[in-house]
Amino acid sequence: MGSYNPKVSLELAHCWATLEEDKMSLPQWDLIVNGCANSTDPHPVIFHSVLPKGRDHYPSSFKRFEVPMFAFAEDKDNLNRQVFVHCEVVICDVRNPVDVQCSDQDKTMKGQKLAVSDDPGFKSVTSGPIIIMRS
Repeated sequence: MGSYNPKVSLELAHCWATLEEDKMSLPQWDLIVNGCANSTDPHPVIFHSVLPKGRDHYPSSFKRFEVPMFAFAEDKDNLNRQVFVHCEVVICDVRNPVDVQCSDQDKTMKGQKLAVSDDPGFKSVTSGPIIIMRS
């Protein structure tokens, strides 16, 4: 989100995929729910650590995850389509940690919402289009 403040942490609260750029479009598939990989997904996302190198001088401001396998059932005739990933994110204060434990993985949110924020809600970000290729 463009922050270079080492005292804040970007946390992924909810991420989902759509076939269109509009985050409200259907169909949708949840990738991350309440900061954790979707427990109903047979191929859940894999979270990757971000190390302080290159453009990532403040790793707490970046999040990376991998989607190991993905296709919309409604899209079975055209599996090379593009998808968009949308996330609701929150900026947290790393000095006041609060844990969010995921039952089946080692994923912990590292902070809590900044009290000084004028907007206590979530921000939305979108990545895409992401082209899905057959292997």
